[in-house]
Parts: sequence; C-alpha cells; structure tokens
Amino acid sequence: MKKNVMIWFLGISFAFIEAAVVIYIRYNFYSHGFSFPLNSFIPYSIFKVEYCREFATMLLLFSSSYLIAKNRKEWFAYFFMLFGIWDIFYYLFLKIFLNWPQSFADWDLLFLIPVNWIGPVWAPILVSIIFISMGYLLINKSNDLNLEFLLVFLLGCLFIYISFTVDFAKFLLSNDFLKNLTYENAVKISSGYIPQKFPIFYYIIGIILLIISPIFTFKK
Repeated sequence: MKKNVMIWFLGISFAFIEAAVVIYIRYNFYSHGFSFPLNSFIPYSIFKVEYCREFATMLLLFSSSYLIAKNRKEWFAYFFMLFGIWDIFYYLFLKIFLNWPQSFADWDLLFLIPVNWIGPVWAPILVSIIFISMGYLLINKSNDLNLEFLLVFLLGCLFIYISFTVDFAKFLLSNDFLKNLTYENAVKISSGYIPQKFPIFYYIIGIILLIISPIFTFKK
C-alpha cells in the first residue's frame, strides 16, 4: 500500500517538473500559442538539450521503478504505472497553468525520440490509463511475466508508436528530408506540417493488444 502511494507521489511530482519545463519553453518560444503548423522552433542548441532531457526522463522512470520493485514483474508494472501517472498529470498541470489543451482533440507534439510523435491529447491519455490499470493488475497477481505477455504487450506498444509517428515520418520523406539531414531542413519542412487525420487503425490495434496482453499472465 505504501509503495502504491509513493508511486503516485513520485509520478505526480515528476509530472509537475515536466510541465514546468514545457511552460518555460512555450513562454520563451511559443508566446503566440502552440498549434500546427508551428509558428516558431526552438534553437538547435535547445533542441539538443530537449532530446537528451527526454532520454533522462525515461531513465528516471526506469531507474525509479527498479529501486521500488522487488522483482522483474514489479519493475515492469511500476515503470508503466509511473509512466501513466506522469503523463496524465502532465496534461492536468498544463491545463491548470496554461489553460491548454482546450479540448482532448487538440493536437500535441508528444515526444521527439527518434522522430516527432504527434497525436490528439486523448490518445496518450487513454494509453496511460491502460498502463496504470495494467500495472495494478500485475502487482496484485502472483504469476510472473511470461514471453507471450511480453510479446503481445510490446507489439501493442509498437503499433501505438507507429500511430503517433507514421504521418509525420511520411511527411518528412515526401519532402525529401533524407537528402538533407540537418536540423535547419527539418525545421523548414516541419513548418508546413499540419496533422489532418490520426492513424486510428494502428492505434486501435495497439490498444487492443495492450488490453488483452495481461490475459497471458494468467496462463499456468
């Protein structure tokens, strides 16, 4: 019980830190609002810091869950619980301090690694709810993780990753980004990108796989 409470404290606290960073970035570089197409871009020197910060974010969640867990099942469960709590409260803090997003349908730049993740706000929130629920389920059952569960779960994550990245990746390729792999060229191309339709097919497959994956942990 104490661990579960501390997981929430940690996730919420880190969500505030993450939101604070984004608030500073938007204040300094997106003073006219954050929407697509992007009206400005952070300098390359700041972009490199942001890229590394996202790696550090994942490392913090990964290492924190390791320190809390007693075994690999708990490590896995606490990591995704932390991720879900962090992500949901991140948006809550942005809403409190920036009054953004205006709705769950607003488009957001979710992640930078290895290419921009873009999607409506409701999409990562739904994934986070599933992560938290799955984490609690794994913590409160005795069976260990097995290969079938991991394969189904990770395949679901892969489909969700594709749903967030495929449209922007296609846009980059259609504008010959590979001929000039520079930050300046990426900025030039990205300034014309407006997300039109979320690749819901990939997303739904990913969600279904995530939801059914815990079934395999009940196998003897």
